[in-house]
Amino acid sequence: MADVPEVFDDQLQAMDALIDRVDQLHSAPQVACKILDLIEDPDFVVHDVVECLEHDPALAASILRLVNSAHFGLSHRVISLQHAVTYIGRRSLRLAVLSFGLVDHLMKGTPAQIYHSFWQRSFTMAAAASRLAAVSGEVNQDEAYTAGLIVDLGVLLFAQLEATTYPLIYKEQPHGPILARAEERQFGFDHAALGARLLSRWNFPGLLVEATAVHHEEGSADHALIATIQAADLVADVLWVPKSPQLPRAKAIVERRFGLDLDGFITLAVDCKEIIAESEKIFGVCLPGSIDCNALLQKARHLYLEQGIEDSIELDSLTALVDDPSC
Repeated sequence: MADVPEVFDDQLQAMDALIDRVDQLHSAPQVACKILDLIEDPDFVVHDVVECLEHDPALAASILRLVNSAHFGLSHRVISLQHAVTYIGRRSLRLAVLSFGLVDHLMKGTPAQIYHSFWQRSFTMAAAASRLAAVSGEVNQDEAYTAGLIVDLGVLLFAQLEATTYPLIYKEQPHGPILARAEERQFGFDHAALGARLLSRWNFPGLLVEATAVHHEEGSADHALIATIQAADLVADVLWVPKSPQLPRAKAIVERRFGLDLDGFITLAVDCKEIIAESEKIFGVCLPGSIDCNALLQKARHLYLEQGIEDSIELDSLTALVDDPSC
């Protein structure tokens, strides 16, 4: 397991006091948590999920809006929750419950800058974690996607509850360990610890809590899910910023842990771009801009050439890949 940062009693008390300032967080969103638990079983009983949704009209309405959206392209309108759950499928149901049941209500009062940044990073981490899980074969892809989507929940809590101070800190610091240190100086703990505490209070699985707590760490994970999330965190740093100083570290970890060379790294970027576009449709979020695969290729190629492995890489196929209009 990863070396989870030690949390002292005074830090726990401070985090709990912060969380308790939001009325709707006094107790976990029980229906959402119950549904997530039910659909852990691939052979979940649709009736059991519908019964849960009937106890949360707002979440039920969101599910119906989703299944009737253009994303599903149904020829007729669905008004039955039973039909909606059947149509939507397990993966999209998980995403919908996470979005509408857990994440969405934490967005209240979030500044636009942090709102877009959160979704951009969360979609990217989720996409990267899902693809890396597929490469390794050690982690369930849905589980990896879910973890990537929610490990930055602490950012939303800070943004909502420290609306004057936090946006300034967030704007001035790059996301990652530097931001975490600035948060710790200001509040006594960082967004990773805060998010982990929230998930712990909501009785989420311990592994997901741990992954949240250490997602900005590197090289300290024995469990495949945590290692995948830590790698996805680095990938999220570089996909949107091709000149990111994190590129060498991201390249090194995906090569060492997942065996991805330049070809694999750029394919990962292309796949993430497609998954992010799909996620935007499912969640009803429109991100400004998109991943520039061509710019990323140029920077990554330069990095690989600098390291003297030019002869081992076939670049023609990659150039054709990123020149594809669909990329």
